[in-house]
Amino acid sequence: MSELNKLGWHFSRNTNRMHVKLPYEEALDSDDATIKATLGREKIQNSLDACVNTQKPVQMSFNWISFENESFFLPYINQLIPKLKSMDKVYDENNVDPANPSFLVVEDFNTSGLTGKFDPKGIEQDEPNNYYGYFYKLGYSGKSKQDSTSGGRRGIGRAVGAIASSINSMFIISKRNDDKKTFLKGLCLGKRFNENDTSYDGYGYYDLYKGEDELSEPIIEQNSIKMLGDKLGIDRTNHFGTSTIIPYPDKSLDYESVANEILKNYYVVISQGKLEIKISYKDQNNSEETIFNKDNILDELERKNLNEEHQYLKNFIKPCFEILDNHNHVLEATASSDGKITKEDFNENELEKIRELYNEKKIINIKAKIKLKPKEFKGEPTQPFYSQETFVNFFIQKQDSDINSKAYYQRGLMPLMGEGTNFYANSYGFMYAYDAPAVSFIAASEGTNHLKINTSEPDLTNNYRIPYNIQARFIKFGL
Repeated sequence: MSELNKLGWHFSRNTNRMHVKLPYEEALDSDDATIKATLGREKIQNSLDACVNTQKPVQMSFNWISFENESFFLPYINQLIPKLKSMDKVYDENNVDPANPSFLVVEDFNTSGLTGKFDPKGIEQDEPNNYYGYFYKLGYSGKSKQDSTSGGRRGIGRAVGAIASSINSMFIISKRNDDKKTFLKGLCLGKRFNENDTSYDGYGYYDLYKGEDELSEPIIEQNSIKMLGDKLGIDRTNHFGTSTIIPYPDKSLDYESVANEILKNYYVVISQGKLEIKISYKDQNNSEETIFNKDNILDELERKNLNEEHQYLKNFIKPCFEILDNHNHVLEATASSDGKITKEDFNENELEKIRELYNEKKIINIKAKIKLKPKEFKGEPTQPFYSQETFVNFFIQKQDSDINSKAYYQRGLMPLMGEGTNFYANSYGFMYAYDAPAVSFIAASEGTNHLKINTSEPDLTNNYRIPYNIQARFIKFGL
């Protein structure tokens, strides 16, 4: 039993809210989405969603830090380790050396921090609250409402920090732009365990315990925050945003492989000037740092031997953005009614023009209109006949036979890396959605990993009327 108002780790008595296996763990670390790919994607997307000044890029850093013969971290885990050892297949002493701690610190800037009341009561817990949602509503996200254009919508991406840790835990230092406060809080996502004949959830916190029926309080006392922050090079004095401390990161999360995964997922967003990434490594003897931004992204892709992405960005994606509003053709919404683009959607003159442009290896830009039928508009129910017109852009360009075909799907600032994998057209393709209703619709169609458009995703059924499934298919196979 934890002591009231005492700083430390505490776990709730078993309420059957936790499964033996975390329900989101497989989604964040599986054959379809390895943890090294998921870590960058989920942390970056949450940070992009929290952007404060959209005229400036969100800046992020991924810092690997290792220590030898250091004891400063022991007070943060001494209470935790016995509990982890009581959990089934959670703690492996071969991966955790308390005397030689290692960390992956992920930070964002030009973001809001984890804002909202620390102790929402009753109905307040259902209102938007980044702090409460982050720590207490795993598997649910306020972003998932029908008109949300946020990148993450499943509310599980925040768990990736703990899953990436060999002790299933992470610590958060966040400076909030609503009340200007900076706090520290730890989160463990483990499994049920028994202690002194009492069963406990695997869901625990490092903060100030306020009682079994009360929300615990984050640590506001600055000396406690400064002690850990100084060791890890975290300074939130004048910088709003969030620092995620992942202790004993999974050994598969090495500097080079994570950097490559970030580049392969977000090179287009970086090229748009919406995101800057710093990746660094530091131990007792060595240090290394790499920065990715819109000015050097082509050089970095080339340096990392990502030659296919380099050529695709330089010769196709950048020119696509330059002609974004210059459409070769506009498809009316009736074209989306059968779930695909066919030659019947064009007249003979239009087809001839498109064929000519294609054979000349010019970029073809088609604006495809779609009439969605959302069940709500601005939080109010709609009538069955209500519709909302939006659009997506399809770009295509013929390539030489020695160039690999490639297609890239992006809604807002979210790349859908599972789409376009079966694009075999001796061409480059690009589906881009930036109109808000289209962005929301595609977001509702994505699975947990935000990799693909799923025409039967529950959020589509819940938020839209038929023919939502056909319209989702139209976007998925439009190229």
